[in-house]
Amino acid sequence: MLVDKLNTNTEMDEVVNDIIMLKAQNDREAHSMDMIFTERREKEDMIRTVEDDIVQEKQAAQNIIQKMSADKQAKYTEMKATNEELIQELDSLQEELDTLMSRKEMFEVMGHQSLNQVCVIY
Repeated sequence: MLVDKLNTNTEMDEVVNDIIMLKAQNDREAHSMDMIFTERREKEDMIRTVEDDIVQEKQAAQNIIQKMSADKQAKYTEMKATNEELIQELDSLQEELDTLMSRKEMFEVMGHQSLNQVCVIY
């Protein structure tokens, strides 16, 4: 754009003004990008910290389990397996409920449409 203006005998003041305007725009965009990268780095650091905390908590839980007596460890393992089964059952039932609620809404809409059609006929 500036080269075109130089080749078309545009006033030098206009070219200088364009240069100043483009430099200011570049500076704003560079600052904006710096802020975006800084935010991203901060969020990545936060995620890394949380992941480290999770690892530490899992290790602490594992240490507690290892300190349990054999009977308590067996009971813990049994209860953990039961919990996983219940979670799977809950997920399955939630999916079924979602499907049924979707069908109910569809039937309600169809019922209102049918009722409206009957009213129009009479």
